[in-house]
Amino acid sequence: MELKNPLVVEGVEVFFGHRVALRSYVFFFLTLLFVLLASWPAQPLTAYMEDGARPMTFGFVAVTLYLWMTYMAARFATTRFAGERFHPTTDWLEHAPVGRTRIITGRIGFAVFHLLFLGLTALPFVIVAGAATGIRGGHELACAAVILAASLAYRMIGVFFSLFLDERPFYHAVLTWFCVFFLAFLTLFLRAEMNPLNTLFAVMGQNLLAAAGMPAAALQPEELLRVTVRIHLIIAAAFGAASVTLIHLLPGGNGLRLPRGRRRPLAKRPVSRSNGKGRP
Repeated sequence: MELKNPLVVEGVEVFFGHRVALRSYVFFFLTLLFVLLASWPAQPLTAYMEDGARPMTFGFVAVTLYLWMTYMAARFATTRFAGERFHPTTDWLEHAPVGRTRIITGRIGFAVFHLLFLGLTALPFVIVAGAATGIRGGHELACAAVILAASLAYRMIGVFFSLFLDERPFYHAVLTWFCVFFLAFLTLFLRAEMNPLNTLFAVMGQNLLAAAGMPAAALQPEELLRVTVRIHLIIAAAFGAASVTLIHLLPGGNGLRLPRGRRRPLAKRPVSRSNGKGRP
């Protein structure tokens, strides 16, 4: 019995082999490193505490990480960036002898794995920045959980739309980025406790609502962290469940039999030797 999910295999090949993805990881880590070094406290932490202030190193690193994770969650929700190296969901449904359950578990499973990879590799930056700023270890990990939960929600939204819009990247981008922008930024003015930026700033002792001229939130930072994580996990689970349901409603033969009774393999699309890009 074949244990490997072909969609996970394809995801690994594309996300860890395509130059666009690799270039994004390099920029991702270099940006975090630059922000960490540029915002490193000029004085010992005790000097800041005596003045009743706190270095902003953790804040800069946490917000930078959140913005990057938000971008990559939406950008890589579909592998259309890889051009013809990627097979859309319609191809898997029509031409591959792979069940619908394996298709969606492969899509969701790799999305979770990819986000965990990004989050865990960036975690040392959060820990070092928190230590330099005097943030408690529990708060460091809680902030990392907020960023990861929010990114997971955004990624699941993109996965859901990719099931039927992989072949229409413009519409996929418009719908995905609209939802992400709403959850990531506009919720600050509608329901602040589900806004990750508001939560991250609250942990650092800052109040985004007050800066925007709105009443301050009643929740303490610890409770705010729990609420924000819980809300985004619910959103991620809802879109994951919607994806599982939708995959069984989409048209497709799942490797319809050919005249000789054999299934047509899902082959790589032809590549033009002249420009190295796949033909439509």
